[in-house]
Amino acid sequence: MTMKHKVFSRKIGLLAIGLLLCSGISLGFAGNIRLGKLRVEPEIGYKLEYNDNVALVNTEEQTDYIHTITPGILLKYEGSTPGNFIAAGYKTDIVVYNDFDENNYEAHKPFFSLGFKSPMGFYLRAADSYIKTADPYGASNQYGEGRKTRRWNNTFDFALGYEFGGKYGIEGSYRNFLLRYDGEEDEWQNRRDHWYAFDLFYKLAEKTSVFGEYRHTQGEYDEQNNGVSGWTDATSQDYTLDDYFIGVRFDPGAKLRGEIKIGYGRKNFENELDKSGCQYVNQTSWVAETEVRYTPTERTALSWKLKRSIEGSPSESSSSYLNTLMGLDIKHSLTKQFSLGAGIDWNRNDYSDENLAGAPKRYFSIYTARTGFEWQIRQWFTGGMEYMYKSKSANNSYYDGETYDNNVFSLSLNAVF
Repeated sequence: MTMKHKVFSRKIGLLAIGLLLCSGISLGFAGNIRLGKLRVEPEIGYKLEYNDNVALVNTEEQTDYIHTITPGILLKYEGSTPGNFIAAGYKTDIVVYNDFDENNYEAHKPFFSLGFKSPMGFYLRAADSYIKTADPYGASNQYGEGRKTRRWNNTFDFALGYEFGGKYGIEGSYRNFLLRYDGEEDEWQNRRDHWYAFDLFYKLAEKTSVFGEYRHTQGEYDEQNNGVSGWTDATSQDYTLDDYFIGVRFDPGAKLRGEIKIGYGRKNFENELDKSGCQYVNQTSWVAETEVRYTPTERTALSWKLKRSIEGSPSESSSSYLNTLMGLDIKHSLTKQFSLGAGIDWNRNDYSDENLAGAPKRYFSIYTARTGFEWQIRQWFTGGMEYMYKSKSANNSYYDGETYDNNVFSLSLNAVF
């Protein structure tokens, strides 16, 4: 271990000891700081992780210990009427590898949100979140998974709605998503999305509503249109995506909360041929955006998710893929301070076409299992331990180079003041 690593490890140890010593101090506030209606919530966390396959590779796996310090702060002003608030905050991850220090990175995450609801039934919501990172976990479409990639993205959301008659509601929303990579070899993945949605609601009960939604997305690969890596505006992966949903929404405050949402999606490419001269294949599929939480008792919570969407491909040999994710989690509190949790996810990536000569059809199955416990040492101070196993397998040995197995053990401490 180098002197730099020894110094950092010593600082980490002192931080952990300091947090533990602080757990014996009785603070004069109940977990947060209030200045009138303004809540100020600083926090700091530390995680020590053992990872047996840091590069997520199929052979010659490399192990390492990874330290993560996560300071942050939240400021929230709450109005006298529920739904009226302004919030802003900032979090950062400082990540240091014991051996493979070339993987060290920082992630910066400022965010802002506000909500307004009038007695007449009008409401609006707005939020903006920015993430600048270089983590090796890959973007949302798994591009760059296993290697350090410098990138940033920004998501802006805005919604305007009206509730009338006590039973009905109407809402329009807009999202702007921007993704940018620093490396020239990655810029062909730069993308901008404009997302428009229209919803109609009908309230079945006090906390249960049914709804229908239409959503249109216009996706543009800016750098492909500008000629990066041999692409042109006549071959780029620009697309439109139309989604139609029906669903049920359960408002917070009941045993069942969240949203069940299922429908039909259609992706159309703006161009006919890609840069290799292969024809784009438009896609249709059923889609889902479901995530619900059920608390049968005060001590037990069950969470279920089902998500299916048409995603942009992380490789040039395929234009897009169907991403299907299903997961189940359970958390049970043995006492007021001690809880256990476990969960399992199944994720399938089904590529629509494969443009490489002689390449078979491609899909991957990714299984993730996790278990752990959380200890509420003080109202403001928690500790925990978790084990996670993740396995990615392919339908054909041709793609074995993209498969892996990964075991991760972690210990964490977190203080919220």
